[in-house]
Amino acid sequence: SELIAISSDDQDRARQMAERAGVSALRLGYGLDLATARAWGLYISAGRGTTSIGIEEP
Repeated sequence: SELIAISSDDQDRARQMAERAGVSALRLGYGLDLATARAWGLYISAGRGTTSIGIEEP
């Protein structure tokens, strides 16, 4: 099976997150609106400030 990370961020911010997290080889989707994410039953994280790897969550 194949894994994919999906983000509601724009392409630049999603790419930065992948690079900082060290998962740049992972397929990355971006620009997913929250209504669609909810309809798909996806987990939606809440913003919590800056993460341990320096990413500021919205």
